[in-house]
Amino acid sequence: MNKKLMLFLLFLSLFGASGAYGASGFTTEVVRAGGVSTDELKSPGMRTGRSISLYKEEDFEPKRKFKSTQHVIVWIYDYQKNPQPEYVPDAIHALADFGVFEDLDQAGLYIGFLAGVLGDNQLMARRLIKRLFPMTPKNQAVIIMAIAYSGLPEWRLVLTDFTERMPARTVLIDEFLFGSHKPLLEAPIDQNPHMIDALWGYYIATGYLQPVERVIATLSWIQATDNTDRFTLAHMAMWTLVKNAELDRPLLRFYRRLLPSASKEIKAPLQKVIKASERFESNKIKKAVIIAIATQKRRKLGKTTKWAWGAKAGEALLAVGCVTASALGHPELAAPCIVTGAIYKGVRKLMFDKTSP
Repeated sequence: MNKKLMLFLLFLSLFGASGAYGASGFTTEVVRAGGVSTDELKSPGMRTGRSISLYKEEDFEPKRKFKSTQHVIVWIYDYQKNPQPEYVPDAIHALADFGVFEDLDQAGLYIGFLAGVLGDNQLMARRLIKRLFPMTPKNQAVIIMAIAYSGLPEWRLVLTDFTERMPARTVLIDEFLFGSHKPLLEAPIDQNPHMIDALWGYYIATGYLQPVERVIATLSWIQATDNTDRFTLAHMAMWTLVKNAELDRPLLRFYRRLLPSASKEIKAPLQKVIKASERFESNKIKKAVIIAIATQKRRKLGKTTKWAWGAKAGEALLAVGCVTASALGHPELAAPCIVTGAIYKGVRKLMFDKTSP
């Protein structure tokens, strides 16, 4: 046996036929940036917990075909069970092709999801962003916002590096680079009506509980009848908290853990969220939200709001035309329909339409 053959067999015995670091398709759990281990990130205090695998081959660019918006939604909600960041650019391109980003106020879930994927996969963030191109100038806003919301330590540098690919969006880029915009986990929730959806999207992508804690914080506005925007956001947040906890029971345990230390303004509505979640009464909460928002609209109290109002509350919430339980044979699709789709295909009409009821 010659020396070359002996060395080759020795290599195979040490690494396996395709197990060398960097071989195509090789995956491994890694220590995250900042020295946080996978086990630490799975701890109850930080996230709901799941392992994430990263592809190490720089030239490996898998493609995935998404047949419809519903198909993408199914995949996004299954992402928690099987994180596949390498397919996220394909999902974003599919959503763009399906026209989902024509109205950014309805794209909060996807912006937050993309931001979460980028922030949770810092080692491959730039490669994922690179694969988001080409993108039409109008839809490039999704990329810009996701980078800014991602929480990447060097997000400004990353956004600057990709500016040349988005010459038509320099105004928006400058607003994020030099304005008062902050990452999603720090930005004021009432600055934009898509923030609640974006926070849930970030949670879906990462399992981090900070976005959920921020949603819970809006419950302090549940009695803010002098500020219609905050009043509406607080009620929308309550609904999403209950519905998501019905489907994701670790969230209910998180709510219970926060309750003892919650402020007076948050404790009462959070108790209501916990009780409704325990009893699977999201429909009851939805009806209460409809009544509260409709009543607030009739009162027309408080200062002028940033968001125009219109449409009947009940009609707007119930006639949402969103994903149905039978789509693609996935009954679980009723969940994203109610949790996020209904908010910006239904409640959105209540807040933004300029027509009178």
